[in-house]
Amino acid sequence: MILKTFVFLGLSGAEKTTLLEIIAGFRKPDFGRIILDGKDITDKPTNERKIVMCHGRYLFPHLSVEENIGYGIKDKRKKERVKEVAEMLGIEHLLKRKPDTLSMGEQQRVALARALAIEPKVILLDEPLKLSGQTHS
Repeated sequence: MILKTFVFLGLSGAEKTTLLEIIAGFRKPDFGRIILDGKDITDKPTNERKIVMCHGRYLFPHLSVEENIGYGIKDKRKKERVKEVAEMLGIEHLLKRKPDTLSMGEQQRVALARALAIEPKVILLDEPLKLSGQTHS
């Protein structure tokens, strides 16, 4: 597995989140193309991109942590995969709780677990260092 990390740095309001939303397919670009593995995915629907945007604020509030993590898994290994990813991130003790009972850091780990569970090609982390309402540099 090849792991690459890219960071978009900029001031507040510089449209970093907008750029991630365009890459993920939540917004259409005004110009340019999105290329992944040599293929143009600009017009592909979000669910066909194998790209996940990860942020704690995107958890489903009515679902448990376990249901949030397993949300995108469609095969028989769903329960196994949820358990495996929860253990990897040290959040197995949170599986029966709802997102509104979690700290911001726990919500971030649940969002990351949900992203990892479906084994995407790209994970976009929006404000991964934001804890308790403050950004740390």
